[in-house]
Amino acid sequence: MEFQVFLVSTILVAFNAHRTVQQTGKLTNGTTPYEGRVEMLTEKYGWTPVCDEHWDMSDADVLCRDIGYMEGAMSHDSPRTGDVTLSTSCVVNVTCKASSTTFQECSHNIISDCNDCYQAKATCNFYGYHGCYYFSNCDNSVWTGHDNMTIQYCVEFCRNNDTSIAMLNGAYGSECICRDLNSTCTEWSNVSNAECNQVCPGADWQICGGDAYFASVYDVQMGACGGEYHNQTGTIYSPYFPGYYETDDYCDWTIKSQEDIISIRFTIFDLATDDDYVNVTEMYQGEERVLGTFSKAFPANDDIFSCSRDVLIVFQANDGENQNGIFALDFSGRMRCDNHSEVENGEIITDSDCPYRTGDIATVVCKPGYETNSSQQSVECQDGIWNDTLPQCVERIQTTTTVPSIGTSEEFISTELQTTASTSDTSELSIGLIFGVTIGVTGFVVLVTVLILLVIRRRRKAGLRNKDDASSSVDFVKDTIHTGGTGRENHQYETIDDRMIGNAHEMKPVVSITPDSVPSEIVPNDQPENVNNSVSETGSPLATTPGLEADVPERSQSGFVENIAYEGVDHHRF
Repeated sequence: MEFQVFLVSTILVAFNAHRTVQQTGKLTNGTTPYEGRVEMLTEKYGWTPVCDEHWDMSDADVLCRDIGYMEGAMSHDSPRTGDVTLSTSCVVNVTCKASSTTFQECSHNIISDCNDCYQAKATCNFYGYHGCYYFSNCDNSVWTGHDNMTIQYCVEFCRNNDTSIAMLNGAYGSECICRDLNSTCTEWSNVSNAECNQVCPGADWQICGGDAYFASVYDVQMGACGGEYHNQTGTIYSPYFPGYYETDDYCDWTIKSQEDIISIRFTIFDLATDDDYVNVTEMYQGEERVLGTFSKAFPANDDIFSCSRDVLIVFQANDGENQNGIFALDFSGRMRCDNHSEVENGEIITDSDCPYRTGDIATVVCKPGYETNSSQQSVECQDGIWNDTLPQCVERIQTTTTVPSIGTSEEFISTELQTTASTSDTSELSIGLIFGVTIGVTGFVVLVTVLILLVIRRRRKAGLRNKDDASSSVDFVKDTIHTGGTGRENHQYETIDDRMIGNAHEMKPVVSITPDSVPSEIVPNDQPENVNNSVSETGSPLATTPGLEADVPERSQSGFVENIAYEGVDHHRF
């Protein structure tokens, strides 16, 4: 019973292999993913080879756990990769503790010249290996030996003898021991894998136990071609694993889980040719559904989730020479997440073929006028449990935004905008509103400024014209009045801004004209529009206005010039 518990826990832990997100150690130049030469990730040189000086099993255990093989190393050696000497930069004096979580945490030094040091090697616990055990006097055991003993030979031999486990012992040229889990042994205890480090006679890259009573223990289902699995979790291996499958091998495995769905992950996938493939299918709602067809060109990189409890896995190896392919996968029964079929005032959208499995996402889309009550519109199914509460659709909050009055102008138009929007819509509207108001105010200020400038310019031009008109009038009067004359010339002028005021103006003498007066002393004046200032051919005024005819000669003789009042800023009475 104790050993059964150990086997189950070992398998469950092994499912986490190759799942380390950030590895600081790795194996290279191996023909399988679980063995090869050791490298460490360093800040100075990146991936750097590790020298085998002081390299031991405790160091290899931490390396393998860092890679993802949670049960550590099967051996701190890897016979198949051969010895390689180093001469450039390398990592030396690696010392790891059992508590080390990454390979880089182990104490170490980096040197630029390794002086022909050999590179360290390791073989990690692959799936189906249960560990190294010390045993003695086990009942109901079957023993056999083989000159070219390999793991796959012993496992197949024990499987054919209907035992539960296969034990390999390096004593006496390697022996294969088959026994059941319910059989008893005088001694039976799990020990360090360093005690099982003997190379198999038939495969120098495999481990066949240790000396005396130390045996490497393997699962008899490892490498079986086909079978039916009813347990919750398990591992399926390619035929003759950890050896290579053979040409034209055809195998199929059926998984029948007690849970709702099945998850599948390929932990090792290294097919020999492009024509070899693994096909995964299921029966769902009465129809065959293909979960994936995987080959050397299209490997299985992601987890696979079924929609039902029954899955069929088929492997086909086609004709080819020098076949050296292997693969391994683990499976596990999983629960579905609670069904989310509908939501009030909205709908649930998912791209899953058969919701809701691990990794499936449910997204809530609300009807017009409604919004989700959470910033997250989606939830994800994680191992049968939703990572959050499904959002609900609630009525949108109506917000009113009024454009504030800017400035003191009474003619400014205030616009009130009422919008029905969600929180995000309101934010966008506010930005647009502020932008629009800013543009409108700027345009209004520019327009007013232009109008003011035009008015100022017009008034200035009018002032200049008035001065020019006055100057031209003076010149004209000077040209029309003769020196020494007693008469006068009066001319009418009209400008835009300078108008004569009134219909009749009193004429008062300003400058007396005497025989000694010169033309420059005569001040020119203009005449109102309604006054007839015609002059006769002899220079005498012709009075046509009633009542004024008799006064004309007297005015002429009195010697004065009319003075007319003007309306304007720049004009004064002369």
